[in-house]
Amino acid sequence: MCIFPDARLCRPAIQTQAIPIVAAAHIPAAAAVVDWFFVDIKDMNPSIYKAYTGQDNALVKSNLALLLSLVGAERIPVRVPHIPGFNTDADVQASVAELTAMGVTVFDVFAYKIPTKKV
Repeated sequence: MCIFPDARLCRPAIQTQAIPIVAAAHIPAAAAVVDWFFVDIKDMNPSIYKAYTGQDNALVKSNLALLLSLVGAERIPVRVPHIPGFNTDADVQASVAELTAMGVTVFDVFAYKIPTKKV
């Protein structure tokens, strides 16, 4: 089942989700050979991102901006999750607005399902 409105995103291809966390120097080489760059942005708000991941999101943002300039938005579906206990629907909407301003055009907005621990 394809979750993207553009069926081309569902065909077999070379794809990666690692670009947001690699050194920027490696991105141009990857851009030359990778078909799709799936970016799970978590949240664009630095405080929310850090609360969930324990990391700063400045590298993710700068790498996404670089990637957008190299390959264009149509090859970069960006996942923007609602993460229970970390962000709200309003936070997700704010992230989508910020990403749209950066040039992102393909989104997968969804709710994380965090498994409950069994006692």
